[in-house]
Amino acid sequence: VNTLQLAVAFSTLINGGWLVKPRILSKIVNDKGEATKTFNSVRLRRVLSDKTSKIMRRILTTVVEGGTGTATKLENFYIGGKTGTAVKYDPAIRGYNRSKITATFAGFFPATNPKYVLVVTVDEPKVEKKMLWASKIAVPIFKDIAERVLLYEREAPDRALYRFNGT
Repeated sequence: VNTLQLAVAFSTLINGGWLVKPRILSKIVNDKGEATKTFNSVRLRRVLSDKTSKIMRRILTTVVEGGTGTATKLENFYIGGKTGTAVKYDPAIRGYNRSKITATFAGFFPATNPKYVLVVTVDEPKVEKKMLWASKIAVPIFKDIAERVLLYEREAPDRALYRFNGT
């Protein structure tokens, strides 16, 4: 699975269960902030029930609230996501090399009303052996990008307004 395929699958988990055709841009804006071209999303088919999607949002938010993704927590927003650390096969040693990993964090935000899916994948990071975990590598990158997106888009905080219940 490549990073875009993972983002599409993750989007389906949290958007009510709809498989949506991937797109890189939602709109093009001019220097005044006006949309000059809009690219509408295209629903392909329902893959999960809305109920299952809500349950998955709740589960994935607990990963950030108290699991392996706690470093992703933001002060004013709920984030949902999942870390993934994969040890890679190394043909030179004919086995899995614990020094060669792929670190991934797939997430969505704001969790109470998801608007964004973001997947960060770092292939074979050059870090100390004790840092070879997605929670140490991909999570901080995700957090930085998510903060910037939320600030740029001027999203209203959801953490102060709601106690997350997956709906």
